[in-house]
This record gives sequence, C-alpha cells and structure tokens, in this order.
Amino acid sequence: MDARRQEAGLKVATLTRHLVFVGNPGTGKTTVARLVGGIYRALGLLDKGQLVEVDRSELVAGYLGQTAAKTAEVVASALGGVLFIDEAYSLGGDQYGKEAVDTLVKEMEDHRDELVVIVAGYPAPMAEFIGMNPGLESRFRTIIEFDDYTDDELTGILLVLAEKMDYDVDPEAQERFREMLAATPRGPSFGNGRFARNMLEAAIGRHAWRLRDTEDVDVTELRTLRRQDFEDRDGVDLSVEVESGESESDVMSKIGDDHEGLPPLVRATATPGDLPRRRPLRGWWAWPPAMRVPRRSRTRRQGDEEVGPVPGRDPGPPPNKASGRATRRLRARREDRSKAKPAGRAEDAT
Repeated sequence: MDARRQEAGLKVATLTRHLVFVGNPGTGKTTVARLVGGIYRALGLLDKGQLVEVDRSELVAGYLGQTAAKTAEVVASALGGVLFIDEAYSLGGDQYGKEAVDTLVKEMEDHRDELVVIVAGYPAPMAEFIGMNPGLESRFRTIIEFDDYTDDELTGILLVLAEKMDYDVDPEAQERFREMLAATPRGPSFGNGRFARNMLEAAIGRHAWRLRDTEDVDVTELRTLRRQDFEDRDGVDLSVEVESGESESDVMSKIGDDHEGLPPLVRATATPGDLPRRRPLRGWWAWPPAMRVPRRSRTRRQGDEEVGPVPGRDPGPPPNKASGRATRRLRARREDRSKAKPAGRAEDAT
C-alpha cells in the first residue's frame, strides 16, 4: 500500500513497528525476531534486516554518563535492521538502566523509520518494564504472547532436532519422552524447546555409552535412539558402599544388572575413627576474631619494663626462638661495629 501511495504522489505515513515479546523461556522469541527482520526487509520496510541481539551488559556501562554513549553505539549498529533486547526488564531498578532506557527512547524516536526494536522477557516483569517509562508505553503498542508448547509440539521439536543430527527416535523412545513431559511441572522455569533439546542431548550421550563396547555396529543402530536412552537415571541413587580391601569387580557386582551400561557413582564411606585427627589450634590464631587485638596492645608497661599481658586479652603467639637468636646476633654485630669506629678514627688522626 505504501508503494501504491508513493506511485500516486502521496505521502507515506511512518508507523511504529516496535514489538514486545512475552513468554517463558524456549518458546521461540529469538527465532521469531530473526524472521521479523527478514520479513520487514522483504516488504521494503527495512534496508538490511539484520538482527542485533543484546542484553543489559551490552547496553549499560560501568559509570554514569558512559551508558548513554554505549547504548547509542548499539542502536547505530542496528540501524536498517532489528534490535532485539532479551530480558529487557533487567534494565529497570537502578539509575544505570534508567539512563539506558532514556537513551533508547530517544534513539527510537530519532530513527523510527529505519529501526525496529523488539524487547522480550517474562510476562509480569515485562509489564512492569513497559510501565516504568511513559515513552516506552507509547512506543510499544504491539504485544505478542508466546504460549508454552504442547506435548505434541515438543515431541515434534524433538524429532526435528534429532533428524538434523542424523538420529532416529523409535516409537518406544517417543512414548518415554511423553512420559517425561507428563511428569515435568510446567512453570516459568520450564524450558519448552530447550527442554526437548536437553533431553535429546542426554539421550545421545546415553546412546554413545550403551554402544561403547560393541564392536560391530550397523548404521541403523548408530542412528536409532531407543527407550533406554531416554531413561532418566539422574534421580536414581546408583551409589554403593565400598568396604576396605574390595576390588573393582566386587564393586561392579554390587551394582547389579539393572545398572549395566551406566557409569557407577561410588561413594566411599568411613567411620570417624578412620579419619585423620587434626592437631588442636594453639596460640592467638585459635582465639575468636573479636578477641584478637594488635600486638602492641597485648602487654602492659611500667616505664621500660613489661608487666605482663593485659587482663582479658590474648597473650599473643609463643615467642619464636629462632628469630630471637637472629635478633641477638644482629644486635651484637652492631655493638661490635660501634666499638670499633672510635678506635679507627683515632688511628686516622695520628
């Protein structure tokens, strides 16, 4: 429509295209932001369509006054494309983030025809972030909510990721993955697509461990992930008690056939009598910190004579005999030198 208006000699209105993405982690917000840049470029709304992804650390500087310049540099690198700020609500709460937000609002207004800003985060914190500055609320008019994936969608994501890695997930393994999804609580910390990716990576690791000792393995077995590869053994206690003098074969026999193919977690147990005894701490370092006082305040003096330790205070560490002998030798050398100097001067005078 804008192209038709230009052909007709009419003015083209500059519309605000900034977006707010709200949703839990792993719902595809970053992926959609990349697609938005390509779509806007194909429609002629953006010149380049590149995506510049930043967070608080790339917008906020270490000192006041530097944040504005740093934010302006980031915005300049995103001109002609999309600036994606993940977890944008982290900019609220202090004066450094406020300076970044104020600079961002000004840059969005100055470059509204060549810049698209997308902010993303959790629903509740993002609502507070948009409301912290009147300029943000007036510029972000479009809010897109990303719902959590269903079990069918997560299973489809698992299969797509496995296919990209040249793996096949057999039906029993898919059923096991659905059972794991049903047992996993869905909350703000649920990873959605990341959960499926993490489960796939863990299954690939178990698959490699299961086939580690198999010599002749065909291509089908190398590609296929089976149900046992998706068995979640992280919450199972595989530890065994090791008695003194037991060999590795005896320990492995305790593990049993149920844990075959998994690395055992061996926990050695010891009685208090087997543990080495620590020497008791003695000296001033054994006292509580509140009772430790400077060395010069540990003794009382009457004239040039030390009377003894101050009552109620730490007497200090025991004297070091070696350092005392060295001090006496050094003092004796100085006395010998002082006695020898007058005699030398008298000889020179004669």
